[in-house]
Amino acid sequence: MKEKSQISILTGIRFFAAFHVVLYHNLFLFGEEAIESIPSLIYSFIQKGEAAVSFFFILSGFILTYVYRDKLKTPKEKMLDSLDSILSTL
Repeated sequence: MKEKSQISILTGIRFFAAFHVVLYHNLFLFGEEAIESIPSLIYSFIQKGEAAVSFFFILSGFILTYVYRDKLKTPKEKMLDSLDSILSTL
């Protein structure tokens, strides 16, 4: 159960990265007056959208690998894992 909550946290962080990307890609839709009214600190943050894209893809790759790692194992790797667990109980 603990593992699921940790992945939920990472998924939440991924949501904010995706939201940052959406803001970055749609910044020009707000119009010049709206952009000028955005505080400079927030505008500077939104302008760093390229970093959010990279972060989103790296985090997504990690989450997908973590979730599907057992399904990606070869039969030999699964057998070695079973053998390892059996020997560790002895």
